[in-house]
Amino acid sequence: MNSQPNILIVEDEDIVRTLLAAQLKSAGNTVTQARSGAEMADCLHNGRFDLILLDLGLPDEDGIVLLRQLRARSNVPVVVLTSRDEVEIRQTALELGADDYVHKDVPAEELLLRVRNILNRIAGSRGASRSHMADEVFEFADWRLDVAGRVLTDPNGVNVPLT
Repeated sequence: MNSQPNILIVEDEDIVRTLLAAQLKSAGNTVTQARSGAEMADCLHNGRFDLILLDLGLPDEDGIVLLRQLRARSNVPVVVLTSRDEVEIRQTALELGADDYVHKDVPAEELLLRVRNILNRIAGSRGASRSHMADEVFEFADWRLDVAGRVLTDPNGVNVPLT
């Protein structure tokens, strides 16, 4: 069992993504990096994350659309980290369920504190170990059931509605 928080960084700018990864790793986190919405989808299909740092300006998909899709199937905490600072965009992201919205010029120490606070809050509210969370995804006959996310995926990758 890995006791380090597992964080997914979704950011298309290599320098920003690499710097964020280094900072988060030095703070004791496990980090996975994605450069696009498609890479994010692959990462989410193949792993579980305790928190996602999501840039809104990705090359293949609008981050707001990705946030909406993510919230439809998961409650994983999302921190929007972007250079977009329009009030309407901030409000939309927060209304869609982003846990925080930070501008890319945020000091590293502040971002790390925000991430740590969210991770501490969810760790306390779950009341379950990470190993238990990993048990909540079942795969059978090319089907995948994510109990925590309440998502059933058929062999073609299509989500099947659950009642």
